[in-house]
Amino acid sequence: TFEWADVGLAATSHSYASESLLDRESSIYTVDLRSTNGAGLVQTISSTVQVDLTPPVGRAVIVHPRPTTTWQEECAVQEVACAGILPNAQASTGKITASWDFIDDISAITHYTWAAGDCTTGTNLLTGGDFLTTTDSSITYSPTVTLTHNQAFCVTVRAHNFVGHFGTLRSRPMYVDATPPIRGWVNDGVGLGVDMDYHASGSPEGGVTLGAHWHSFLDPETGIHSYRWAV
Repeated sequence: TFEWADVGLAATSHSYASESLLDRESSIYTVDLRSTNGAGLVQTISSTVQVDLTPPVGRAVIVHPRPTTTWQEECAVQEVACAGILPNAQASTGKITASWDFIDDISAITHYTWAAGDCTTGTNLLTGGDFLTTTDSSITYSPTVTLTHNQAFCVTVRAHNFVGHFGTLRSRPMYVDATPPIRGWVNDGVGLGVDMDYHASGSPEGGVTLGAHWHSFLDPETGIHSYRWAV
């Protein structure tokens, strides 16, 4: 509780500082303004303010190998990759897609600033050395600098809240793999080491059962993730 203070007729603003009161996180204070006319009639207006001493907290920054709706969807599709076991890799050399999730329990997040570049030095060459501003929680961006094969980059995001605090979170490295796997061998038949030229399995009534086996496919950068086959 404060004593009423006369601020005079010329004043249109006033400030008050108190280390004992204003350093309490989440505390809510009420500011009252009372005006009195020449007849002694009083009008009082109140406004509340909440103390926010902490920045937003980042929960995830995900660089997507392909555009998706949310970071949760990307982790659901590539759960192992998001857990850090498989490398994040994209084929595109001309586009960056990322999304993120930050929370602030007190004041609202007003905007984000983000940059992309070297994961070790933090040199944000892919965004011209600067942080770019957005109010969205995702971006798709075509850098002026072309990404190169085997290059790794990270996306750094800052979430700014209503009082000016910001929290920072950086993604895991995303690797650029612009080359397909090295071709191996595919042989007809299920017997390893044998390439069949003729197939006697099956019958006119039941159809023919075909098989194949393959080996020696290799991808030095990101490994073989899966195989698909067709007849």
